[in-house]
Amino acid sequence: MSRKHLQEIPSSSTNVSTSFTWDWDSNKTSEFLSGMGVSVLKKDKLDNENMPQDLLVSSSCPPPKRQKVNEKEKDFVIVRRPRLLREAESGYCWDTLPDELLLAIFAYLPLNDLLKVSLTCKRWHRLSFDESLWQSLDLTGRNLMSGVIGQLLPAGVTVFRCPRSFIGDPLFKTSKPLRVQHMDLSNCTVSVADLQ
Repeated sequence: MSRKHLQEIPSSSTNVSTSFTWDWDSNKTSEFLSGMGVSVLKKDKLDNENMPQDLLVSSSCPPPKRQKVNEKEKDFVIVRRPRLLREAESGYCWDTLPDELLLAIFAYLPLNDLLKVSLTCKRWHRLSFDESLWQSLDLTGRNLMSGVIGQLLPAGVTVFRCPRSFIGDPLFKTSKPLRVQHMDLSNCTVSVADLQ
């Protein structure tokens, strides 16, 4: 195969006309489609597309949307591959994982990500505030907004460190006793009223 140099390629200003003609043998349509792993959808007497039952993933899913073909466009063919559920493709579903396994995964997350995970769903919110994940809490050098400590300490924190932090009003929403055994508030900025 020889390559042409740039000088040999005709420019668009020359009178070289290029035209393409597309021709398709309609008898080869099924052969072409079967090579791609799909087939033509047939129409029944009511002008509905027939979809084999084995291609339907779930009977609870709504029927797939269909594009209408005008009578003038008889040669136009709509071909679709069956839609599969993502969980069926990947082989697992987060809802089927046991709580113990999710807790083991959550144990590796940093504090910011653990708090973001708690917003995913009710189950993950409950698991993300499990006391096994909150044995010790280190908020060194943070600016803690009002209510943050009041939400985190009741989660079962036993060791709480927040040196060099600014602590806002704790705003405890629950009256259950705290399990804190060690608290480091060195060089913190906190009002006396909030400590009482």
